[in-house]
Amino acid sequence: MREWLWKITSAAALILFVSGLLQSHHETNLIKRAENTEKHLEKRIFEKEEAINEADVFTQLRDINPDFRALLEFESGLIRLPVVQANDNSRYLNHLFDGSEGMAGTLFFDMQCEQDDELRVIYGHSVFGKGETMFTPLHQLRSQEFFEDNRIFTLRDGETEEVYEIISVFINDEASMNALDTRIRSFISQNDKEAFIQEAIDRSLVHTDTAYDPQAKALILQTCMDLESLERLCVLAVMKQG
Repeated sequence: MREWLWKITSAAALILFVSGLLQSHHETNLIKRAENTEKHLEKRIFEKEEAINEADVFTQLRDINPDFRALLEFESGLIRLPVVQANDNSRYLNHLFDGSEGMAGTLFFDMQCEQDDELRVIYGHSVFGKGETMFTPLHQLRSQEFFEDNRIFTLRDGETEEVYEIISVFINDEASMNALDTRIRSFISQNDKEAFIQEAIDRSLVHTDTAYDPQAKALILQTCMDLESLERLCVLAVMKQG
């Protein structure tokens, strides 16, 4: 009887072990596929951008994915990736820009965001151990020195260009009673908006002395801190005028 139980237990343990290896292998392949997709965009479109009409760049991006909304590009080159938007926020949690399955997902606007909102948010995964995939590089902004060299980014869609400057890098614990509501799209009053921004600045992990227009549009780049918690790394930026 004991020998029989031991065999069953051993077999179950072996199945779990093999299953874990297969899952790990599957996830590794999906991460590699995400990296290959990013490299493919670089070769197919971005590396040719200076040689072709800029409008063609955005036409090609829309041809690949009609959900394309903007190209997010840090002035420093830290991140240069397309941003999409779908009717369901879960869509691009596990689909790459070309529509294929991939655990690295794609950068995406919250499904409720509209162009003229006072505050918009772009979500993206951190793929731990892969320093250049999706929003993983944002974690480097927690270093003051690194932050200073990566404060400016743009959003372009082929017709408009918005330039943003980062004013806060903070951790938002969504399980906490004191969490900031990053899903706000418009504020009750200008005072409420300024209070929100000031609270984010007060929580910043890096020192920022950026002068900004309190009436300008704001944007949050948001990613996960780890695989388990509800903590999110939030990068708050305000659109520069003129």
